[in-house]
Amino acid sequence: MPPSQSHRATARVAQQPFQGYGPQKQAAPRLLALRLFLYPPFAFARLYFGKRYCLNGWAGFFAAKTQAFYAFLKYAKLLEAQRQLPRDQA
Repeated sequence: MPPSQSHRATARVAQQPFQGYGPQKQAAPRLLALRLFLYPPFAFARLYFGKRYCLNGWAGFFAAKTQAFYAFLKYAKLLEAQRQLPRDQA
């Protein structure tokens, strides 16, 4: 079964910060575990209330919830990729 479109998109986004690691030894993003749990509710609130998706009813709720889930997947895959790096690169 081929991977879904959201899987391909989040995997691509999660790999971007780790591209180019090597001699320059850039610092990996820190506190990803904290972001994993704090950013998705923030993304939901920003869209649902900040961008007034609440005025769209169920469609706005669904769109904000989908974006929050996408943010969760992105940070989960980023954390997984960071943990798979050798210790000398992280």
